[in-house]
Amino acid sequence: MTESMIERVARAICRANCGPRMQRDEPDRVECQVENGWSLWEDEARAAIEAMREPTERICKLTAADHDMAVAEVAVVWDAMVANALRETTTTAA
Repeated sequence: MTESMIERVARAICRANCGPRMQRDEPDRVECQVENGWSLWEDEARAAIEAMREPTERICKLTAADHDMAVAEVAVVWDAMVANALRETTTTAA
């Protein structure tokens, strides 16, 4: 795992927004070239990760049950993981 979470999400958003038809019909569009254009989607990636900062109650309960943890403990760990993901630097920012 060498890429940051921000880069991983940006690459996924890039792929999702540039389907096979667009890649075929407009192969030179840099925003649709995952290897070159993913960094254009970093703001969207940060927003997507930020939107996950607060887990749902259901996620906390299921995770707590699966891992023998308190629900509140799950929420704290989740928030810390999201906060750390947002602090990671990408290869373009490094």
